[in-house]
Amino acid sequence: MGWIEVSLLLRWLLGWPLGLRMPALPAAATGAGPPRQRPSLLIPARNEAATLPHLLVALARQSLPPLEVIVIDDHSEDRTATIAVETEPDFLASLVVAHRRWGGLISVQPYHRTERPYELLSLLFNLVGLMAVPLGPGCGVAFGPAMITSRTDYLRSGGHAAVADKVVEDWFLAHAYEAAGLPVSAWIGHGQIAYRMYPGGLADMVSGFDKNFATAAGEVRWLWMLAVLLWLSGLFWAAWCLPAALLGLPLVGDPGLLPNLLLYAAFALQLLVITRPVGRFGWISLVFPVPVLFFLGVFLLAILNLERGQVVWKGRRVATR
Repeated sequence: MGWIEVSLLLRWLLGWPLGLRMPALPAAATGAGPPRQRPSLLIPARNEAATLPHLLVALARQSLPPLEVIVIDDHSEDRTATIAVETEPDFLASLVVAHRRWGGLISVQPYHRTERPYELLSLLFNLVGLMAVPLGPGCGVAFGPAMITSRTDYLRSGGHAAVADKVVEDWFLAHAYEAAGLPVSAWIGHGQIAYRMYPGGLADMVSGFDKNFATAAGEVRWLWMLAVLLWLSGLFWAAWCLPAALLGLPLVGDPGLLPNLLLYAAFALQLLVITRPVGRFGWISLVFPVPVLFFLGVFLLAILNLERGQVVWKGRRVATR
């Protein structure tokens, strides 16, 4: 085995601790009864007439009924599908229990439910976004779709008014809490909360991931990002080498079909396993060169927008710095 093969093996092995260290929100203990605290729910809604009913129905069947549900209309024009968050019956109870234990700001990244083929292209964005950050108690990361905090801590941190000029406000809200000396914790929502991230179409998905790349890339801890980049480079290598071996195109390393087929199969199997708690991607993991090409295209667009210092979001240009 040459140095190239050893390097690829190490990059593949690196993907396992990165992909399997994503803790789910701890479930509320069964038999202990629901928490006595009943949360007030604030739901920002912009053009969500088609999807908001899903969330409201899910909230109505929670084992811990909310004290109140307040829907905040954000200048909706409607007829534009955005995000449905759909919760399991014990989700609110689990969220309240977690907040009672760890305090500060608690958030959950929902499981990504995909329904149309273009949504499968988001595989790497979902995976890399979670690989590149620490998760669990005191991780310092926040996810916007589902958050819980106390009124006292929210006011102490400055709340959303402190991050009103930020495009990725959840990320910077976490910073505001930490600056106020408050803990910030986050988990993934597999089995408890799910959503369709960009049901409005491919263009919405591209602009959304472009926005996240361009504004949050500089916030990721470099050691985590280095590890993710090493794994990604192995994935990109595997995505190129099998087609290159089949078509006789230039490649570095063994040009034989069998070793490149084994390399491809190893990364495909890894993707199938580590994406299961992240979202419904399934078969696209077996043809991962397709989402790899999409990922690279949006990444290059984000780099270009970083140079320009702005992105297009919801039909308007927004500064990234």
